[in-house]
Amino acid sequence: MADELNQLRREVARLRQELDHVLRVIGQEEKLPQQPRPPFLLLDAEVISIRHSSDKMPILLKAEEGYACIYLNDNDGRARGLFQVDDEGSARFEIWNKNQEVVVSIGETKDGAGEIFVASADGKPRAGLKAHELGGIVSAGRCAGEAGGGNRDR
Repeated sequence: MADELNQLRREVARLRQELDHVLRVIGQEEKLPQQPRPPFLLLDAEVISIRHSSDKMPILLKAEEGYACIYLNDNDGRARGLFQVDDEGSARFEIWNKNQEVVVSIGETKDGAGEIFVASADGKPRAGLKAHELGGIVSAGRCAGEAGGGNRDR
């Protein structure tokens, strides 16, 4: 009986060490008795993947030097959407086709005004809107094989 009790004590001590390590890694440890564990999970990570199965990761949150972003992936694991903010605070949203070409981009200019472009399947911009201090620009280019097209500034 004494051996079993000693074995249980060692197991409890090992489990406490492992729990302390996990709580420390996820930022949930009590630093001092007068500073109790926070009521909500605190998490510090560079990349967080959100999965709905072992091989499907539809959402990826990523923070690297220079930017932070959210990737939205299709069932084949290809990024199809991106929301990104860089160190200067510029934000953009992109939609990519199955060939990983940007086909829609919404963002801001270096001056902080808004801009949008729509591209053909090969990623070449074909239409756009851009705001500037005096008004805005609407432009459309000719797609290969199409008649007409043009460019219009307002």
